[in-house]
Amino acid sequence: MKILPKIQSIIHHIFTRIIVVFEFILLLRAVLLYFQANPETFVVSRFYAATDELVRPFWNIFPNISWLIGTIDMTTIASMVGYALFFFLLFVGIIFIFTILEKLIARH
Repeated sequence: MKILPKIQSIIHHIFTRIIVVFEFILLLRAVLLYFQANPETFVVSRFYAATDELVRPFWNIFPNISWLIGTIDMTTIASMVGYALFFFLLFVGIIFIFTILEKLIARH
């Protein structure tokens, strides 16, 4: 049955798109924080408010690091690593489930 590899490919494509969007948004947050973008401006304050929900699970895991002209927000970096790891493990689990399904279908 060739439908399972196609479904697996679609899921992989969707996961890849989601993680790219997550990582881009978090990278943008890290850059804004590093260069100390003014949080009083409308766009920056709304962006921080929206992304606070993404980084909240990783809040203060590591202390921030001062480097050259700015501060590296380790919460955002931990979020980037955490979400990448989460989606990787989720996709590996889905591959495992599809492998079992393929074997079950092949038996019948």
